[in-house]
Amino acid sequence: MEAMDGSPSKPTVQVSHKRGKNQLTQALKENSFFDFQTKRVVLKLLDSNGNPLDPGAYQAQFYAGQWQNLDQGTDGYEAELLPAAYSFGVRYNGGWNQQDKVDIAVNSNVVFQTGR
Repeated sequence: MEAMDGSPSKPTVQVSHKRGKNQLTQALKENSFFDFQTKRVVLKLLDSNGNPLDPGAYQAQFYAGQWQNLDQGTDGYEAELLPAAYSFGVRYNGGWNQQDKVDIAVNSNVVFQTGR
């Protein structure tokens, strides 16, 4: 966490997590605690019939300054990230598919689907 610009009574504070960043500006007189919260992102790859594929059959990544692997979970791949817009990518069967500017504050479920 680092203090950014702002007046001493209303500073801007920034926190970084997995290279993602989030900022808050608030009046210290009203609240001296800066509350940052991550969001659980779940990424799934579905087959052409809409059935989930085994996470062991593909690789999932997100981009925040560099491509980083998501953790394999029971529902697909997952990570705790700061609310922001990220790019997500899936490598499956020698191919790569990518979704850009996914705002996880609005929707933290990222779904890819194979074609026929």
